[in-house]
Amino acid sequence: TDRSTMLVDIEKKLQKLTMLNSPVLQKNIEDEQAARLRPKPKPKYDSKTRKWVAMNWDGSVAGIQGGEHISFHNIGDSEMKLEDIAQQLAQQSINNRTEYESELQATQAEEESQIPFAKLNSVAPNSPAGDAGLKEGDEIVKFGSINVANHRNLQAVAEMVPEVASNSRTIELIVLRGDANNNSKIRKHCMLRPRPWAGRGLLGCHIVPSVN
Repeated sequence: TDRSTMLVDIEKKLQKLTMLNSPVLQKNIEDEQAARLRPKPKPKYDSKTRKWVAMNWDGSVAGIQGGEHISFHNIGDSEMKLEDIAQQLAQQSINNRTEYESELQATQAEEESQIPFAKLNSVAPNSPAGDAGLKEGDEIVKFGSINVANHRNLQAVAEMVPEVASNSRTIELIVLRGDANNNSKIRKHCMLRPRPWAGRGLLGCHIVPSVN
């Protein structure tokens, strides 16, 4: 401990001797000490890094990478560079366009969900279609993932049915059915499981394109 204390004392005496021999160095040290003791301004928000930063004793920026090369006084709470503003506006425009396109797609999907693309000309009793609650005259709006936009003249239906049957799965249907007086149509949800039965085919119904 005595040796350590002695070394510290020697170092302090050497520093004092150096300052006496170099007035400029002595002034720099005094200026640094005064700057360190000077009250610091409040932290500022750096919009570029999106961080709150503080000022170092030498006026540089503490709290961000490379802050020692940046003047704290050049950072404003609300100031932003023009390129930052342009970038934000461009991003906002992209977001607005994406939101508009999403709303447009949702609107189109909703409209398509109201348009029938096929009709049941007949439904056999005790068939998969009959068991699903489908009736003659039902207009098909949705057949699984198939609708008015992608049925390809009912080719998509013909491809889906055997695939679903081979995996023992069901198909959700949305149909429009006329009321008792046929003055209005009601949306019905049915679950159809294609499978072999006593009659022909896997459905037991005859589907034809809807005439609009």
